[in-house]
Amino acid sequence: NYPGTIGRDDISGTRNLKENILDLKAQVAANQKGIILVQELINQYSLDVVHAYMNYIQENAEEAVRDMLLEIALNVEKSRNNNNNNNNNNNNNNNDLIVLSNTDYMDEGAPISLKIIINKKNKTAHFDFSGTSPEVYSNINSPK
Repeated sequence: NYPGTIGRDDISGTRNLKENILDLKAQVAANQKGIILVQELINQYSLDVVHAYMNYIQENAEEAVRDMLLEIALNVEKSRNNNNNNNNNNNNNNNDLIVLSNTDYMDEGAPISLKIIINKKNKTAHFDFSGTSPEVYSNINSPK
């Protein structure tokens, strides 16, 4: 039994209750500090300026992720072409799409399945979790 067990065999408690509580307290404190700092920025520069910079940061992050997706797609495509000497080896008739897929298993055996379809042309991705198990009644959420 883990600390925090709630009395049901199918639901375990936390592995380290004291550490989890300390983590939550640290997160609350960090959020409170963040609120204070954002309020100071608004007071110094105005809400409109802070919003503008927040939008710039979001736009830059989006472009960085799109570039990363394109880089992944090109690297996978290059690797597949080198390994198979065949441009159509990704089981896909659309050369703009790269398909990646894998299944991993959580501690109790529940599958997490993910198929990512990356569109090289518009630098987007579709994440498909079909085949993943429903939510489980435990706190063990990460693959082995």
